[in-house]
Amino acid sequence: MFPGPVLDGVWTDRCSDLSRAVDRLSMIGAQDALILLRASFSAPKVQHLLRSSPSVDNAALVTFDNLLRSALNRITNSDMSETQWLQATLPIKERAWV
Repeated sequence: MFPGPVLDGVWTDRCSDLSRAVDRLSMIGAQDALILLRASFSAPKVQHLLRSSPSVDNAALVTFDNLLRSALNRITNSDMSETQWLQATLPIKERAWV
């Protein structure tokens, strides 16, 4: 896909899928919800979009990231600071274990 309305629509669909999943995840236990969030919801579709489409400057990425962060905060019943969120989103090899 090329940048434009189609790609924007696909990212909007992924954001709405994640939003719906977060609402439903709040109904189950925290550990189960965290595992499901990490392994299942929209992961294959999002990875496909990130690898095959030029989505670098897409505004929906910020929305998706914010939804993911709020889902994690809601599931774990915590509020991560900007530094903690930045470290949590780094690849494992780049994390500084303090």
